[in-house]
Amino acid sequence: MIENERDIRLSSVIEAGRRMLTAARTAPKAKGLDLLECCLVTGDDIQRMSAEMQALYEETGRPVFKRDGENILKAGCVVVIATRREVMGLDCGHCGFDSCAQKLPGVPCTALSFKIWSHCREMCYFIARAVRTEMSFSL
Repeated sequence: MIENERDIRLSSVIEAGRRMLTAARTAPKAKGLDLLECCLVTGDDIQRMSAEMQALYEETGRPVFKRDGENILKAGCVVVIATRREVMGLDCGHCGFDSCAQKLPGVPCTALSFKIWSHCREMCYFIARAVRTEMSFSL
């Protein structure tokens, strides 16, 4: 069997996204708490997501929403990884405050996000090497 890369590109991208979801779920978590919400966005839902990001740009004027809202339209899938807000009480300083007690209300605990990001970044590089391509990502 001969498979042309163009014919399998979308399914390969979606499989890479699924592996990233698994990497996020299995990443070490602060205090062992699983506060993750992960999903893979494909097809028409990418267009809906882009429209929401463009609306956020109109509301806030933040150029990141316009730029990323346009960029995701070129993607075969979008991996979304989020954490529910909960103070971990680790006094790690990742949020910019010396201790959890000093953190202002509404500032999210970033200890969990930092660990997830590190693990997903490693998985992205592994997948990129495996499929011999370059990948870019942001969090």
